[in-house]
Amino acid sequence: MPASLHKIMARSQTIHTSKGPIEYACNGNSQAPACLLIHGGMGGIDQSALLGIATLGSCPAIRTIPLSRPGYLGSPLSGRKSPKEQADLFAGLLDELQIDRAAIMAISAGGPSAIEFAARYQDRCAALILVSCCTTLLPVKRAIRMRLGLMSLLSKSESAIAWLQKRARQNPAKTASRSISDPALLKQVKADTEAWPLMQALQDSLFDRMPQRLPGTINDTQQLSKERDSPFACIQCPTLIIHGERDPVVPFDHALIAQQTIKTAELHPVKNAEHVALFTHLEEIRSLVGSFLKAHQADTAKT
Repeated sequence: MPASLHKIMARSQTIHTSKGPIEYACNGNSQAPACLLIHGGMGGIDQSALLGIATLGSCPAIRTIPLSRPGYLGSPLSGRKSPKEQADLFAGLLDELQIDRAAIMAISAGGPSAIEFAARYQDRCAALILVSCCTTLLPVKRAIRMRLGLMSLLSKSESAIAWLQKRARQNPAKTASRSISDPALLKQVKADTEAWPLMQALQDSLFDRMPQRLPGTINDTQQLSKERDSPFACIQCPTLIIHGERDPVVPFDHALIAQQTIKTAELHPVKNAEHVALFTHLEEIRSLVGSFLKAHQADTAKT
């Protein structure tokens, strides 16, 4: 675990809000503008923190608040299954922290709840950043459903999880190749002294407390497969969409649809990038996010 991630995780706690309990941590100057960090599938507060470390580095100008969505790690699922209910929970967390206004940044399956937060809490959402995010209907492939079923079975055995983790650690490049199909790009990431440890931390996190990640992951697959009304027209805050042009998990069309229907949106396609664009194109994305937040500093500062 990178030292910066370890420090954030040491501060994690569960707080009870008007919408139920949620696991979170605060990182950075308490007087700085706040940014909620929202993880994807098989995630949790640790992966939310990784999102912040990757996109913002050690930026002291932003107070990051990584969290676990319902069904992940320290945040129970009950009663908070839909993206709307999860957005309400985020607002409840801000209430408890006495934060009036915050930016929100999400990755992958965290997209729908972040989008709902921006739409439902227009006066409280300073900016919206979507990285490789689901933004519309995403039917779950049969292979993924079967894999989740197998993981549910394996998660009942601590020894099975330990064996899987050991195999992944023995050959992290092989594990990463499932997400980075281009050998040249994989080689480039392995040589990156910042991106590669973050990628390894992401891979390793999947085996840590796996049973506590599966309820949220299974719920995500169910929610993403449902037809739902688009809240895009209600979003008024500055919006940045970053998406790999070759993403096989969340097709690039998701980024295009959001860009075309959110009137404040700007889209940055990441060339030659797949679903883990955040790690394969770390510096490019970090520069984009930093510039975007700086450009809208006046909005994010109203906390």
